[in-house]
Parts: sequence; C-alpha cells; structure tokens
Amino acid sequence: MTASSVRLTLSWLAAALALTLVCPPATAGNAERKAKVEYRKKQRLREKAIKAVRKRVDEYLIAMRWKDFQEASKFYEDSNDQVSFLQRMTDPLAKHPTVDEASVDFVLVDEENTRAEVRISLREVDERSLNLVSSTETQLWYLSDRSVPRDWFLVPVVALQPE
Repeated sequence: MTASSVRLTLSWLAAALALTLVCPPATAGNAERKAKVEYRKKQRLREKAIKAVRKRVDEYLIAMRWKDFQEASKFYEDSNDQVSFLQRMTDPLAKHPTVDEASVDFVLVDEENTRAEVRISLREVDERSLNLVSSTETQLWYLSDRSVPRDWFLVPVVALQPE
C-alpha cells in the first residue's frame, strides 16, 4: 500500500465515522424490532407452556383411562386433595364410567403462563347400557411455585365435572 492509498482509506473511515456520529440512530426501527422480539419471546413461552400442559393432561388421562387412581391423584398438588380424590374414585358405591378414549381438544393459557383451561373429549362406556357415550370436559390447571421443578397441577374443584 502506498501512502496516498492509506490516506484515502483513512479519509473514508473518518467520513463514515463522522456520519455515524452526526446522524441520529433510527429509533423507530429499533422500537419496532424490539417489539417484535418481545412478541416472539412471549409466543415461545406460551407455546412452551401449552406443550407442558398438554403433556401433563395426557399423562393424567392415561392414568384415568387405566383406572390407576393412585397415579392420577399425583396431579393434585395438595395432599388433602389427593386423599379426597382417591376416596371419591375408590368408593365402592360410586359408579365411574370406564374411559374408552380421551383426547385434548385445545389448551388456553393465560397471559402470565401460570393458568390453563383444557377442553377434553371423552368416550366412555356406560356401565348400565354398555354403550359408548361421548362427552366433553373442561379442566383448569395451574403452574405451581411450590413444586420443584415447577409443574402443572389440576384445580381440584372442577377436575372431573362433565359439561
């Protein structure tokens, strides 16, 4: 490199530096980009929460389908709720239909990703007529701060209430 080419390169760099110092940054574009990044982050967190809820609900439905009430009771966080669930489900006088098929229709998660509403379609065997009966059920789930790792649990009030 010759001295003149070095001077020319340095002058171009000085001009570029002066322009960046003089011109204000495009704040509207940065704000818009920041909003998009924030929106995508919220969407990823929501999708992650929906996936986690769906997994927990599927595990619960498998336990209920096979009448493994001991395993199903673990989806209640409080031990008193677990005991009352087990008493209700193992009561010899109570008739609980046999679940033939269960599927999650949709999962709605709140803004904070701490509560979820789940719609479930069930196909059950009616014990009296032995016919298949279709029904839907809405369950409420919440993300517990007390469990380690944080996990989703059923809200006991509406856990098994058919619509």
